[in-house]
Amino acid sequence: MTKTQELLRARGIKALRVTIYFRLIFLIGYLALGPFVSKSQFETLLSTFLLCFAILIELLSLYLLSKKQLLFLIGSLNAVLDAVIVTALPVIWYLSVGGESIPPAYMIKGPLYYTYLFMFLCLNILSIEPFFVLFNAIGGILSQIGHFLYLVLEGRTTMTTDYVAHNVGVDVSPVFVFTVLFVYIMTGITLFYFLRNIKKTILTAVKNETANTQLGRYFSPNIRDKIMSEETNAIGEGQQQNVVVLFSDIRNFTSYCESSTPEDVIAFLRDYHSRMVNSIFKHSGTLDKFIGDGIMATFGTPTPSQDDAFNSIKAALEMSESLKDINKQRIADGLPKMNQGIGIHFGPAIVGNVGSEDRMEYTVIGDTVNVAARLESSTKELKEEIIISRELLDRISDRINFNKKGEIMLKGKKDPVEAIAVVGLI
Repeated sequence: MTKTQELLRARGIKALRVTIYFRLIFLIGYLALGPFVSKSQFETLLSTFLLCFAILIELLSLYLLSKKQLLFLIGSLNAVLDAVIVTALPVIWYLSVGGESIPPAYMIKGPLYYTYLFMFLCLNILSIEPFFVLFNAIGGILSQIGHFLYLVLEGRTTMTTDYVAHNVGVDVSPVFVFTVLFVYIMTGITLFYFLRNIKKTILTAVKNETANTQLGRYFSPNIRDKIMSEETNAIGEGQQQNVVVLFSDIRNFTSYCESSTPEDVIAFLRDYHSRMVNSIFKHSGTLDKFIGDGIMATFGTPTPSQDDAFNSIKAALEMSESLKDINKQRIADGLPKMNQGIGIHFGPAIVGNVGSEDRMEYTVIGDTVNVAARLESSTKELKEEIIISRELLDRISDRINFNKKGEIMLKGKKDPVEAIAVVGLI
């Protein structure tokens, strides 16, 4: 059960408890007024027995709700109980005032009969469970049909098509009875679909909001919206594809931490990470993870494009400008200047969700990631801020200004790798 379903269940328990309280107030109130309005001892005893039985069921329901047990059974039982009450009370009223001495049509012409039907129907809405409303509506319909069939089979009831005669006389209009029946069933069906759609809407909205929030942590808004609109498992199964991997890291950050307060370190990182991620997202990049003060980002995930390589360069250059803005404020505040290194590489990698069932992470795996990380490390020795590989340069050489730094050996690589320093865009 998801947290949203647990929340809805808790809300349902609370709402069901409220409906039981309302029903208890009605039952106890009716029981208290019974002796004053009853027409006979028969009515008093029978209605008292019925209402006391209903009260016991309600108290048992409250007990089970406190244990969070049999919730659906409790709601269904209460819906059936409502139907029993609206079926039995008119019969009790009819028998108590004479039975054979008055027309049986009195059973369905009591002034409170339809009021009780709709009152109990509306009461079940509070439970937020569509099936409780449906059960209540079905029970009310069966009750009304049962009363009508009794009138037909009893033999003393005269049918009429006159609406006035139905309301002020002893005759019964089938058209009127079944019109009310139609209105009642349509009300029940409407409320059933209304509550069901509300629950579906809540679950869907929460699911989409959760997915939107989670995707928003990694993907730029346009990529996130595309994934959401396609409603596919675009980031689920692992697959191999060409991607651009970017690593950035702050130079001498360890010594900065040692000479600064924790509050200053966290405040700086939040500002730095926020600006860098904005630059990455602006150019359709994906945030893979934060690695301490460092950042790993990818371009071309989950869907590759022809602009991935150039987007990574634009993002790196904007990250450089953002750090310059940070440093202007730091210098003005009398704080030391911060430097960073950025390494970017293009190549094949495995892309997808990795981790356990409890904690998944969307990431890229492979040698392309290692090369990008090593290129970032080389920026310190090469005294350059942005270093890219020949594989990346081949895709954008006509769109950037660059300086070749020669071949360098990277840790873990047998063959040298050509390093290129990015100067700017053409």
